[in-house]
Formats: sequence, structure tokens, C-alpha cells
Amino acid sequence: MSSTWTPTHASFGLGIALQDTGWHPGSWFTLPGSTEIFTADYWSQLSLTAESGGMDFVTFSDPLGLHRKRPSDGSSTAVKLAAVTERIGLIPTLSTAQADPAHLSENLASLDRGSHGRAGWLVEVDPHDAAQTAESEATVAAVRSRWSTATAQQNLPVMYQGTSEAVMKAAATSADALFTEVVTRRDAAALLARIRETEQLFMRRRPALRVYADLMIVVEEDSGSAQRRWETLENAGGADWRPAGEVLVGDPATAADALAAYQQLGFAGVRLRPAEHLRDVQSISELLIPELRRRGIFLPLASAATAVPLDRGLRLSAIVGESLQASSPIPERTPQQHLRHPVDLPGGARPGTQERARGEARVPASAGI
Repeated sequence: MSSTWTPTHASFGLGIALQDTGWHPGSWFTLPGSTEIFTADYWSQLSLTAESGGMDFVTFSDPLGLHRKRPSDGSSTAVKLAAVTERIGLIPTLSTAQADPAHLSENLASLDRGSHGRAGWLVEVDPHDAAQTAESEATVAAVRSRWSTATAQQNLPVMYQGTSEAVMKAAATSADALFTEVVTRRDAAALLARIRETEQLFMRRRPALRVYADLMIVVEEDSGSAQRRWETLENAGGADWRPAGEVLVGDPATAADALAAYQQLGFAGVRLRPAEHLRDVQSISELLIPELRRRGIFLPLASAATAVPLDRGLRLSAIVGESLQASSPIPERTPQQHLRHPVDLPGGARPGTQERARGEARVPASAGI
């Protein structure tokens, strides 16, 4: 498979995380009254907007949104998105707790075939449940073992999300990429060093984990407009929450400065969390990405207008790194010693839930970029 532009391991990646109406709780109250949310059309439009901007991938946390009493299967929504998108990677969040490896492998393989190699898997675990996280490693291994018989288009890219000791260990032994919440850039350097130490401790084979920073974002043409929109969201969302990681509130140039800083720190890329989907997915595509491209920080994928046919679509593994399935196996027995001074930053909320990190003080918008 080929494409107009093939990412390399040295490239800086850019993805987007979709959850409900946006990552700020106030986004629910800013929706137009006629918006039909949590439907296939809703997620399709957001994914197409992200693709038109050239983003590498999109992740989905509980794509049926508020319908939480009826467990949803993120892979089924992603299959629908595969039919309307052409280039962007599609990464559903799927739990290992209630699904057997055969079911997971079948669903992911169907997505991979339908998208011509654009499927990935974000493993959903409670980052503070060490037993569940450890069990997920065995499930990932079982799914990978079935993958060679699934007639898929690529090796299966696997990701984890979180900064707990258990998650870092699982990612080091079982995954290709790790999404991390970073409170400040000073914490970011220490966190990245800790992840590399974990890889060495558990004898990870090459290639190294591709580590992405998770950043909430509000971006407008000028910083004043971004600040006012943030204040509107804050007023609508109530005072009993605080962002789990760093928040970028500003114009494209200032946001690009922040992303450049993470690139210089050694992160493989960032996964942006739009504060309100209907505005920020568009503003990221139309305002931020052109600025990143101008600076050479990020090279977008080909737009739909210039993309090659679907059967030559870009493999997601080319973006997140070659799968461990194609590498030397990781030893089943790992060191029994515990990590000293584990990094466990705030924001370990389980993906796909409405749980928000809470604290006494809210993070002011001025503490963003």
C-alpha cells in the first residue's frame, strides 16, 4: 500500500480524541438545538472534518455517548466511518473486561479490512485497577495471536491510555503507542523519562513506544476570541471540575508553539481533545494545522480531493509504528520488582465515561498555552 505522503517514525503525529459533545462539560450546553448527536452522522461529520485537515487518526470513547445503559461497541461505529472516510486512522476504544479475544479480533479485523488497513485498538482499562490492567495484557496477546489468521491489511496497532504504573507496564509489554495526560510541560519531561525507564525495566523489544501527549484545546483566529469561548464553556459547565491535563486556549500561532515544545521534548505526537466538538474539530483543521504545516511541525495526510483510491489507503501502522507482532516476542515473565516513585498524574478517569477529575481549584484559561 502507498500514499502521497508516508509518515516515518521521526515524524510528529497528530490525532484527535472524540468523546460525547466535547472534552469540556460545558460543551453540552452550547450545542445547537437541531443537532442530532450521538448518531453515525454526527461521528461521521466530525471524522470527515478531521480527515479534511489531514489528521493522522481519530479515537472514539464510547461513540454512543450518553446511552451508557446499553453497552456500545466502538468497532461497529468505526466500521461505518470506514465507509465514508478515506485516509484517517480509526481507533475505537474497546474494553478487554467483557469481550473475549475471538470477538475482539473479529471486530477489529472487520474494521481493518473495511478501512484497508486503517484500524487500531485503544485498550480500555481502569488505569488504577492493576489486576484488570494486567489481565488486559493477556487478552492483547491472544488477539494478536489470532490476527495472522484474520486476513487483515496490517499488523494490529495497539494503544493504551494513562500514566499509572499499571498502564505504563502494560503499554511497555503489549502496545505500540501510549496516550498520556500531562499537567505541565515540566511534568512532561519527567513522565517521558519514566516511560523509557519502564520499557527497560520490563525488557521491551524495539521499536520504542510512541508516546503522545493528550491536550485539551480551544483555538480561534485570535487569543481574545478563544479566551471568551473558554469562559463561556466554564460558565456553562459548572465549578465542580478541573481539566485532567494541560489546556491550550489561544490562537493558532500560540497553540503551534505549545505543540513544538512537546516535539522538542521527544514526544511522538499529540492527541488533541476538542473542548467542544462542533467548533474545535473544525478550527483545528482550518486554523491550527495550516500553521503547523507552515512551520514544518506536522505534515498532513493527503486530502480527500487528492487521495489515491481506497484500496491503496495509508496503513495506520505506518503512523503509530510497526506492531510488536512483527517484532521479537516480549518475555512472558517480567521483573517482579516495583517501580520506584511511579508517575501517576491526575486524570486517570476511565475512557468513555463522564467522570471528570475533580479538585478544589479550577484551572484558569490563562493557565492554558
